[in-house]
Amino acid sequence: KILRKVLGDIGMRHLARVTGVRTSSLADVLQSNRVGSIGMLALDCEGHDCVIIRGLLKACEAKPCWYPSWIWFESNGMNDEIFGQGTEQSTVQELVDHGYKVVWGGGYESTGKRDTLVQRCWK
Repeated sequence: KILRKVLGDIGMRHLARVTGVRTSSLADVLQSNRVGSIGMLALDCEGHDCVIIRGLLKACEAKPCWYPSWIWFESNGMNDEIFGQGTEQSTVQELVDHGYKVVWGGGYESTGKRDTLVQRCWK
């Protein structure tokens, strides 16, 4: 909607197109592709990284083999802008609660680093 308005303001609204796309949860993608394990999960999802990670963690409770050894995701403040202040920090804490340690970053607000890298530490 924002892009269409901006393009309309400069007489180029005809360039904007709305196209429906099919979406799938990460759990559905993993299940349909019979994924047995994940070594590295790298996300760059323009502010939706945290919601994807939270969905993955729920799926991993039922299928522990899906816990990635490493997760690298954007934590540049966009998740907080879209889903509310503290989203990135609470996602990092949820990862820690699921056995991950922060190797780099940990949320832009608290560290100033734009990415977060966590490693799973099985006990």
